[in-house]
Amino acid sequence: MDEKTMIELLATVQEQNSLTPHTIPVSSLLQDNFIRLNQYYFIHDISKLNEILTPGEDIYILSHIVTEDFPRHNHDYFELTYVIKGSVVNVVDGNELYMNAGDLSLVNPQAIHELRCINPDTTLVNICIKPSLLEGTLKKFSQSKSPVAVFLSGQAKKMPSDRDTNCDASFGYMFFSTGYSKEVPLYINSMIQEYVRSDFHQTFSLEAWLLLLLDFLANCSHYSFIGINKKALGILQYIQDHCLHQSLECMAAELGYNANYLAGYLKKRTGRNYREIVREVRLKASLQLLAETSLSIYDISETCGYSSPSHFFRIFKEYFHMTPKKYRDLFVKTS
Repeated sequence: MDEKTMIELLATVQEQNSLTPHTIPVSSLLQDNFIRLNQYYFIHDISKLNEILTPGEDIYILSHIVTEDFPRHNHDYFELTYVIKGSVVNVVDGNELYMNAGDLSLVNPQAIHELRCINPDTTLVNICIKPSLLEGTLKKFSQSKSPVAVFLSGQAKKMPSDRDTNCDASFGYMFFSTGYSKEVPLYINSMIQEYVRSDFHQTFSLEAWLLLLLDFLANCSHYSFIGINKKALGILQYIQDHCLHQSLECMAAELGYNANYLAGYLKKRTGRNYREIVREVRLKASLQLLAETSLSIYDISETCGYSSPSHFFRIFKEYFHMTPKKYRDLFVKTS
């Protein structure tokens, strides 16, 4: 990925009205190929879904623009849903899962699920994976011990229900908060490119890109078997709105929780620990300040809560592979 593309990707942060520390929009990377996919494999009428799936193949990629609620349904394949832009409520076996741009869910075959429209400007990519693929190309992967492989093999055991909800979480799905990851949109974009190139048929290259995506998720620690419900979304939004200026203890008290419980609750729901959530809020705020103000790097690091400019430099470069000054210079050139 060249620097201009990187800047355009980072600059999409400006499109959001509110901070979402667990995700950065990646629509600019996927949109062109999504439009091409949408011309052929757009889901609107679930009753006609089988008519567009090629018999004898194990992978299908479908597009979905969520302008209205999508009715309850189930099917005989794993469904991997990636939100390109917008937000949606994915209801799986009665459990509400709030998903924003960059979030990903993996739903079990036969799980009953539906989509609720909360943002008519939402676009999704659905990757359908038949279990038979696990006996072919993905056989060795499915026999590994990663959480994703265990989930795909159907060996996951029921877990205790979240004491703050009425849901009975039973591994009907996995939720992934991929944050600033560049790998996930790269792999999904490559899958769409290959699918279009092959006239919407399964190929070895398509299987290879899927394996890379699953391997990334298998090594990703940011997953949850519960996900973000309405309550968790409200808490998360409060945290991201106040964490630059308030401590965890102070925010927990305002919300009526013990600080340790609140941190554990966020980890359970988002797959991310409190420090990671705050780190992404700080990074996102720094991107906005670098792009929209003439504040010095020192002042930006202080405003965003970093202990020192050198600490800010190190974290920024670790995530974005360039210095804050380089980002500012390139952003100004491409604006």
